[in-house]
Amino acid sequence: MKRNFWFSYIALVVIGLVFTGLAFADTELAEKKTIFYEGPGNQSAEAVKLAEEHLYAIGVATRSGSELFGVVYKLPLENVPNARFSWKDDQKSAVKVTSVFSDLTITDEGLYVVGSSLSAMSGKKKSEYRSGVLAKFPLNAAGAVTPLWIVHTDFYPQEKDEVFRAVTTVKEQNSIVVYATGYAAAGHDNLTAILAKYDSKGQLMWSKILSSENKMNNSAGTSVLILNN
Repeated sequence: MKRNFWFSYIALVVIGLVFTGLAFADTELAEKKTIFYEGPGNQSAEAVKLAEEHLYAIGVATRSGSELFGVVYKLPLENVPNARFSWKDDQKSAVKVTSVFSDLTITDEGLYVVGSSLSAMSGKKKSEYRSGVLAKFPLNAAGAVTPLWIVHTDFYPQEKDEVFRAVTTVKEQNSIVVYATGYAAAGHDNLTAILAKYDSKGQLMWSKILSSENKMNNSAGTSVLILNN
């Protein structure tokens, strides 16, 4: 059965699918430097950001289940990262947690990461639920770290299928606020684009549904951008 996809646009956030393509030039692009990260297990890099002469990269390591891993390089790029850190979203009530982390943003008071965690409450598939994850880490994170705080979404408790895919921060009235977007299942055969605003301590300020909650309607927030702040 064919599904209809809806896309929403507001001044704060751009919702839609992101496609990559090839750019052609008169001359071939020259490779300047390649660095291979040689950490334990298998890694998948998901997002890269620049901040104050440093390059931050995050992804997922599948050494044992799945966990966030991050590396920080000083610019110009060195062969060995200045710091590396990891974190596993262990939830006390879950027997297994499988996480995916998709975006990050950096401020002078912390590093914010978003993604999702699929938690199994027992060995039965029907007991699994997926929640969006927003976590804040210290800028000087190194080794295995604990977030300063972590939020698990629960916009539609009856469905329990939610994901954050993008995050950004901005200063409003001299305080950092966090905007995160992604999707939440409003019901059977539905994914609804969502936008949520948090303060710098992880308290939800508000959340908005950006599309239809009807069956066979699917949408997702994939990028968030502040304009004319």
